[in-house]
Amino acid sequence: MDDGRLSHSSMPLVARLDRLDSVMKYIERKQKLLRWSSDTWGGGVNGQCLPLDLALREAYSKGSLLDRIAALENRLCQLSLEMESGCKLGTSKAKSHKPQQRQLKHPNTLKQQVEKNGPKQESSETNTTHHLTIPPGLTQHEFDELRTFITEFHTYRVQPGQCSSLLAQRVHAPLHTVWSTVRRFDKPQTYKHFIKSCHVKDDFNMMVGCTRDVNVISGLPAATSTERLDMLDDDRHVTGFSIIGGEHRLRNYRSVTTVHQCERVDEGRIWTVVLESYVVDVPDGNTEEDTRLFADTVVKLNLQKLATVTEGMARDG
Repeated sequence: MDDGRLSHSSMPLVARLDRLDSVMKYIERKQKLLRWSSDTWGGGVNGQCLPLDLALREAYSKGSLLDRIAALENRLCQLSLEMESGCKLGTSKAKSHKPQQRQLKHPNTLKQQVEKNGPKQESSETNTTHHLTIPPGLTQHEFDELRTFITEFHTYRVQPGQCSSLLAQRVHAPLHTVWSTVRRFDKPQTYKHFIKSCHVKDDFNMMVGCTRDVNVISGLPAATSTERLDMLDDDRHVTGFSIIGGEHRLRNYRSVTTVHQCERVDEGRIWTVVLESYVVDVPDGNTEEDTRLFADTVVKLNLQKLATVTEGMARDG
């Protein structure tokens, strides 16, 4: 192998190739389903289509074998994301966290609006009900075991103009292996797609309140993201972060991830389940459904990669 950096903490080469193959087949199925032209896959980059062969050739032309596979994997998953969600959040340019100036209305206009619509009603916050619905990928048995954790860690106060979701991933690797990867706030690129680089301060100490600066690969409705670690509990295997700055469209994004061991004593089986939930503002010009579909797709792809990475680590010992 021509890259000495590949270690037990990296995804095995065979696993990466398997992942690329599955993503490629997924995209091919989507292409047939949507009846897209065979030479215009991609899109989402400044509203222009990018031919597939050009994208793959570009991703595969530089770097070592491991770098080329990683670049190709990111590109294919990016296409998968665009096709899954329509990249509806990418129709507008990524915005930084700057207050928007509101246009003042003439008093007479406001008066007419109040007379027409009646006095403004204050919308109250609501609690999420993730503990009442089984997320895709979990069995009833798993859900019953994890319901109390979902209630405790994955319940949010959702304001008007926000949406929330809970996703689950079953992983055939020991809990300690999965948690050792999830807890690394300073290395999200280990299992998260679409990250070009992640930087922390020289005196970084992984504790609640620390921050990281993430650069996102091109082609997504984001450029940078500044994120803060909100919780890290090594005993209960809980971590969470919030986005506090950067150029992106996921405003007020907060996320919690919990890692759990499940077992069936009668069958002698032990496995790990990862739960990840979030709450985020719905961007201007988008619907709650658009926002949830986009964010769900990103989280789902990341959880799938987490499973591939940690299962490979478990096999390698």
